[in-house]
Amino acid sequence: MDSICLVRKELNKATNFSVPDQFGARVGMTYALFPKSNIAVSLGGRLEGLPAVDVIGGSAGSRRPGYIVSVEPGIIWSGHKSLFLVVVPYAVVRDRIPTWTVTGFREGDAAFADYLISVTYAFVFKVFLQRMWLKLLFYKGINYILQKIFS
Repeated sequence: MDSICLVRKELNKATNFSVPDQFGARVGMTYALFPKSNIAVSLGGRLEGLPAVDVIGGSAGSRRPGYIVSVEPGIIWSGHKSLFLVVVPYAVVRDRIPTWTVTGFREGDAAFADYLISVTYAFVFKVFLQRMWLKLLFYKGINYILQKIFS
């Protein structure tokens, strides 16, 4: 019997793979290398993985469980409303863990990349969002007043 979950996860009958849970965590620090140029460097540790047994939903079906621990150096540029970030996590630990099947646990067969290049661009929409929020409140307020007048 499946446990209660927010999204119904079902076994893919064609491949016998399930929709597994995933986890990830990052901890690190940032240092302003060139403060006048808004350039900083970062160094972090990263943990990602796929458990053998799901916490949410059923665990029926096959999966490729394991975890990876990475060292993650990066460089950051920030402007007035923009941020540009490049990080390259490099794997230092890769571990395959036994996978759960309907017949019990068996040896896992997870595959891991040596490194990943992650590029992020962020833009702050604060002024835009504030204006949209005020418009929404204004229109909602006018709509409410008109409903009270004409009802």
